[in-house]
Amino acid sequence: MTGLMPHNHGVLEVLYPKVPDLHALRTDKVHWAERMVDAGYRTGYFGKWHVERDNALDRFGWQVNGVRGGALFNGLVAEVLEGKPLRPECDPAHYLEAPHGYGPHLFYGVTDRPAEERSMGLTTTLALRYLEEVVQSDDPWCAFVSFEEPHDPFIASREFYDRYAEQELPPPPNADDELADRPGLYRRAQGIWRQLNEEQKRTARACYFASISEIDAQFGRVIDFLEGMGKLDDTIVVMCADHGDLLGAHGLFFKDISAFEEVYQVPLIVHGPRIARGAVCQGRVGLHDLCPTLLELADCEPVDGACASRRMWPTNGLEVMPNTLAIATG
Repeated sequence: MTGLMPHNHGVLEVLYPKVPDLHALRTDKVHWAERMVDAGYRTGYFGKWHVERDNALDRFGWQVNGVRGGALFNGLVAEVLEGKPLRPECDPAHYLEAPHGYGPHLFYGVTDRPAEERSMGLTTTLALRYLEEVVQSDDPWCAFVSFEEPHDPFIASREFYDRYAEQELPPPPNADDELADRPGLYRRAQGIWRQLNEEQKRTARACYFASISEIDAQFGRVIDFLEGMGKLDDTIVVMCADHGDLLGAHGLFFKDISAFEEVYQVPLIVHGPRIARGAVCQGRVGLHDLCPTLLELADCEPVDGACASRRMWPTNGLEVMPNTLAIATG
């Protein structure tokens, strides 16, 4: 949002901070969406807003607020679901016992409710309604479509789950890692994965992969719309993710506990004018680098003070960024 690292923008926690101020998004730091508004862009944000607690997106440059839990999103929920809960019920067998003192936790599940009646589909529908309006105007625009999935609990529709139900989906080759040289917290967390039997592990992985395929289909709805309107070749499209998931790698479930490559090494796809098609780059970049990159591609003023971020292409023939981030591999 700002092109800054946490120690520069001050937001050091997202959930359950001991000091409330540590999760308060600063308005004194310029956000890249504000720069776009200054340049005449129309902006809209849709889906998961995992940045601050007030959902006050107008303070950060977003003119249309389509975040989950907001008035626009809730209106679509009421329209489409007609009183049904947003999160569908799942087979109780997918609830696993948590450690003493915690309630049962839903890890994964299969639902008969299609994506269009769940958070991912509703997010896409809101974004498409926005695009139907803005692409017909002469104003430049920016739409941020934020999906929660794939995220625990890994809920997938039966249609997409069935694509993976009969596949073997073996565990990662390092699933038996004892983590003998790691902190004891890592080894304790392995108990979550180890309480699953082999069929449960395979099903959990199938649900995760099915969820990714569902997201791909939702992303395809946006791409198909832009292509149908003749706008795709003139649009900068960025597909990114904040993290991956361990799914049994190193004998761990989820993504919170450690800095392994399965969590940190995620795809980043960029399409648009002045961008090479089909090119693959192995340079190490971070999401904070999107701030200066997008602003330059959109011919907007840069954000001052984005000291740790840089645009994602070289200016001097060198690599985009040296590998200065330390993560565990293997």
